[in-house]
Amino acid sequence: MEKISLCSAINVKNSNECEVKEYSFDNKVIDLAVATITGRYPSLEYCCNMKSEELIYVIDGNGKLYFENDCI
Repeated sequence: MEKISLCSAINVKNSNECEVKEYSFDNKVIDLAVATITGRYPSLEYCCNMKSEELIYVIDGNGKLYFENDCI
């Protein structure tokens, strides 16, 4: 188990609508990121992780996630 403090976050602003706090562990397999999306992101088209293992937890709001050919 690793302990990571809130102040160790790396703040990334992808756009005016998307801000991310990234927390890195010593583990090369997993990291943690908390994204706050306040509008459409990205503003045009879409964004895609080509290879990823993710856990997505929506705290508030709604949206659409496309996984391969399925929409969630």
